Amino acid sequence: MPYDNIKNAALKLFSEKGFDGTTIKEIASASGLKPSSVYSHITNKDELFIGIWNQCVVNTFSSVADIEIKIKNKVLTDPGIILYTYYITIINHFIDNPSDYLFLKQATFFIKDKSMLDKIKIKNPLDTDIAFQYFGKYFTELQRLNIIAETDTNDLCSSYIGIIIAYLEQYLMYSINLSHHYIDALWHVFWKGISK
Repeated sequence: MPYDNIKNAALKLFSEKGFDGTTIKEIASASGLKPSSVYSHITNKDELFIGIWNQCVVNTFSSVADIEIKIKNKVLTDPGIILYTYYITIINHFIDNPSDYLFLKQATFFIKDKSMLDKIKIKNPLDTDIAFQYFGKYFTELQRLNIIAETDTNDLCSSYIGIIIAYLEQYLMYSINLSHHYIDALWHVFWKGISK
């Protein structure tokens, strides 16, 4: 139980202050422990950070596991519907788990020691390179079917991730209470922009 308290406190602090701005002393205080007690559960702050990172990423990929099963079983076959389903699922995952989003954002964009990111085996699902691996094939298929414009697939993936982040930023960072209608409206504008 103390390790869970440490992890939860660290997740919150890393999300708010970043890796470099968070100390073990603050994590200990937020988890109701002494710093020496924290070190009986972890080796160092890097280890704690990487453990939280991995858990946030695994949570995100787990949220889309049902979609991948439906694709594999050919329940979902239309690439446009597949992309929309991922879009909705990822947004809903982060709405339900805002600390995961805030942590991944802080970690990806604001960590000063980039060698820390090199130690991480599982990459951020909101990273454009990862998005290309996951979603590029669907955009390519939509182009092959002559449904969307011939545009660079990297640009399409970046725009796709961009609309997900745009919603999450407004909802989570600025506490703008947006309805689910707004999620659909954002999708429709994106889809209209790429459709032939």
